[in-house]
Amino acid sequence: QYSYYNKKNKTANLLTKDQLKNNSSQSGVDFDGSYLKNNSSNKYPLLEGTGDILDKSNLRRDEFSFNYTKKINNEFEFNLNGSYQKNTNDVTTKEATYANFGSLTNPFNYKNYYADNIGTFTDEKFKINPSLKYNYMTNSYLILGYDYKEQKSKRDFTNFMDMYKVYDLSSKKESNGIYIFNKTSIDKFEFLQGYRREWTKYNTTKNSHYYHRVKPIFLNNGYVDTGLKTDYIKKSMHNDSYEFAINYLYSDTGNIYTRFEESFRTPAPTEFQDKDGTDYILNDLKPETNQTLEIGIKDYLLGSFVSLNGFIGKTKNEIYYNEVYHGKEWYYGNFGKIERKGIELSLEQTFGKFVFFENLAYIDAKIKEDSKNSNLEGNQVPYTPKINANLGTLINFTDNFNSILSFNYKDKYYLDKANKYEAQSFITLDLSLNYVFNNGLKIYGGINNILNRDNYDQEGISNNEILYDPANGRTFYSGFTYIF
Repeated sequence: QYSYYNKKNKTANLLTKDQLKNNSSQSGVDFDGSYLKNNSSNKYPLLEGTGDILDKSNLRRDEFSFNYTKKINNEFEFNLNGSYQKNTNDVTTKEATYANFGSLTNPFNYKNYYADNIGTFTDEKFKINPSLKYNYMTNSYLILGYDYKEQKSKRDFTNFMDMYKVYDLSSKKESNGIYIFNKTSIDKFEFLQGYRREWTKYNTTKNSHYYHRVKPIFLNNGYVDTGLKTDYIKKSMHNDSYEFAINYLYSDTGNIYTRFEESFRTPAPTEFQDKDGTDYILNDLKPETNQTLEIGIKDYLLGSFVSLNGFIGKTKNEIYYNEVYHGKEWYYGNFGKIERKGIELSLEQTFGKFVFFENLAYIDAKIKEDSKNSNLEGNQVPYTPKINANLGTLINFTDNFNSILSFNYKDKYYLDKANKYEAQSFITLDLSLNYVFNNGLKIYGGINNILNRDNYDQEGISNNEILYDPANGRTFYSGFTYIF
C-alpha cells in the first residue's frame, strides 16, 4: 500500500483576551505597538516587519506498507509486516525580537521587529515485524515475534530570527524488540498472557552557530559571534512490558473480563529538544512506565448494546509536553508519579431506521508525587479533561443514504501543574450526510459546529496570561471517495 499526503497551512498567533473580544479572526500581531505600549516597559514597542506575518508550513508525507502471510500448515502461520514513512515540513515562522540598527551618529537605535525562522523538519520511520503463530487448540494460539524500528529526525534552519548562521539537529532512535503472546480458550474462559522486551538506542547531535546584531555598530561591527557549538546525546535503555487477562463468555451476547498491564513509553527523538525563548536546549527525558488494572463487561441488555469498564492506573516518570506559546516556546519533562481512575460507558440502540448512541468517559488524573515541588501533589494533571462525551443518532433513510447528528463535549481542564489557569470546555453539534453508490463511489458532506459556538483549538499561557487560538465557527464541507 502507498499513500501520499500534502497539507499547506497558514497559522496566526494566539490572541489575548482583549484581542479576542475586539476581533477573533485577527492575526494576533501588534501592528501599531499598542499592546506592548500598554503592557510592557519596553520603550521601543513598535513591531516592524513584512506585511505577511502568518506562520506557514508545507507538509508532505509519503508512506509505504506491506504485509505477507504464509500458512505453512494447519498449525503454523508466518506473518511479515513492514512500513516506511517520510515527512518533510518546510516552515516559515515570524517571531518578535529586537536589534540595534544604529550608526555612528545614532549608536543606540534599537527596534522591535518581526524576524523570520526558515527551516525544514524531516522525519523518517522504518519498521519491520516478522512473527510466527502456532495454533494448538480451538481458538488457542501462541505468537512469537520480533520487531525492529528506526526513527530519524532532522531540523535544519537556514535562518533563525536573524541570529543563527547554522542550526541543525539530527536525531536517531533505534529499537529492537522480542515478544511472546499466548491465548488459551477452555470452555467459556479465555486466558491471555503477553511479554515484550525492547532495547532502545538514541544518538542526537545539535550544531549551532550564534551570530546576531545586538550591540551598537561601533562594537564588534555590531554583531555577537559565539562560533560553532556542538552538543550530543547518546543513550541506551531496555524496558519490559507484561499483560495478563481473563475473559469469561457467560452468554451468547455477554462477556466479563479483567486485565492487568505493565507497559512503557520511550521518548521520541525530537522530545529531547526544548525551546526556551530564542534558543533550543537538549533535555534529559526518562522513559515512562505504566501499570493499569481494568475490569469490564459487554452485553446486549434491554434492547441496547452496553459496554462498561473501569480502570485504575499508575504512571512513573510520565512524559508531558508543555507548549508555552503556540509552538514557539515549549519543553518536555517527566512527572514523578501520576494516578488515573476512570470509567467508560458506551450504549447503542437500534429501532428500525434509527440508531442511537451514547458514549461517556470520566477520568480523574492526579499528581501523586513531584520531586521538584511537593506543593503540586494532589493537583490535576494538565491538559486532561475529566469528562468526554458524545451522543447522537444515525438515520438510515435508505440502504445507500444516511445522516449522523452528534453532540460532542470535552470538559474544561487545567493548563498548568499548579492548576491556576483553566481552559474552557469544548462543545459542538455536528451533522453529516453520506450517500454510497453501488459502483464504489461515496459522496459526503456536512456542517460542523452548527450552533456556531466560540470554541478554542488551543489555549496557552504567556507572561501569566491565557492566550487563545479560536476554533472554526460553523463550517460546511463536502467530499467524495471512490474505491475500485
